[in-house]
Amino acid sequence: MYSIVFILLLLSVSLILIGYPIWKGRREEGDQAGGLSPFMATNEREKSQEKDIIMGTLSEIEFDYHMKKLSEEDYRVLKNKYAKMAMEILEEEDANLPGDQRSSKTESDNLDEIEREIEAELQAFEKGGF
Repeated sequence: MYSIVFILLLLSVSLILIGYPIWKGRREEGDQAGGLSPFMATNEREKSQEKDIIMGTLSEIEFDYHMKKLSEEDYRVLKNKYAKMAMEILEEEDANLPGDQRSSKTESDNLDEIEREIEAELQAFEKGGF
């Protein structure tokens, strides 16, 4: 009899210890969204992660090309593909800004910005001794 009560008590405590941080974390996500729904916060977070992934991929493509792991043809195809994706994200970010904060950058300005970010990541990578 006592063993059943002890097992139920142990199970309850375990569920509380495991479930509370999960429940609390979801609640804080909504708070961090500044009153927005958690879905919107996740969407913005996903867009930011997508941008980081694409920029990282561009850096890797550049690095692999310089290390002679990619042919020039493959390099150009991949770079154009991911640069286009990065451009779309930058343009979408710019379109979501209020009118007075929107950038007057042209497509070539955005491409130059992407190139600068790639070069900065390559330099950081090379300084890391990899």
